[in-house]
Amino acid sequence: MASREVEKLRRQKSRNLSRKKPTRAMLPTFLIVCEGKKTEPSYFNALKFKTATIEVVGQGCNTLSLVRRAQQLVTSKAFDEVWCVF
Repeated sequence: MASREVEKLRRQKSRNLSRKKPTRAMLPTFLIVCEGKKTEPSYFNALKFKTATIEVVGQGCNTLSLVRRAQQLVTSKAFDEVWCVF
């Protein structure tokens, strides 16, 4: 056999045909806990984010209660960042 044919056969034998594992990065998740029940959640839900997943919760309570509620929500579900808007 010619050296070209030998090289071609060697490349064909070493070829890996198995599928690659998925490499899509997971989007970060944000929790936004708002003081208002309607206005702030409507504002944040109207914004479209392609680089993150956002969950908005409107509480209608004062600032200290808002922070406590955010702490409760974090223990029930994992978030990358938590924001309190008041």
